[in-house]
Amino acid sequence: MKLIFLRHGDRNAGFGDVPLSTRGHQQAEELSQTPELHKVDHIYCSPKRRARETVEPLAQTLGQNIDIVTDLDQMKQIENPNDFSRRIHHFLSALPVTEGKTILVCSHSDWLQAATLLLGGEEFIPHAFFSCAEYKIFENKEGTWKALTP
Repeated sequence: MKLIFLRHGDRNAGFGDVPLSTRGHQQAEELSQTPELHKVDHIYCSPKRRARETVEPLAQTLGQNIDIVTDLDQMKQIENPNDFSRRIHHFLSALPVTEGKTILVCSHSDWLQAATLLLGGEEFIPHAFFSCAEYKIFENKEGTWKALTP
C-alpha cells in the first residue's frame, strides 16, 4: 500500500477557513495533471476549504469522490498536543492497509508533520516538512513504512 501525504495549495491571507489563492488554484490544476497522482485509489481530505479546493481538480480528473474527514483538520486552539496526536493516530490506524492500493491524504502542515513522524519515528524527520502543494509518498511493506521520493 502507498500513502500520499499532500499539503493544501497556497492560500489567501487571513485566519480560519480561507480559500486558495490564485497561485493555489494553479497548483491544484498542476497536481491534477501529475501522472504519479493518477494512481490514487482513494482521496481523504481535511474539511477546510483550501484542502478541498486543492484536491477537487484531481478528483474530477480521476472521476473519484473526496472523503471529507474531520480527523484531518489542523490542530484546534482548544486541542492539546496529546489529543492532536491521538486524533492523527486514530485516522492512520483506521486506514485499510490493502496491498496495491494508493491513498491520498490532503491536510495541513502541522497534521502532515505529526503524521509523518507517527509513521516512521525519528528516521522520518527529513520527510516531515511540507511546502504548499507538496506531496510525499510512503509505502507499507510487511507492516513497515518507508519514505519514497516523488
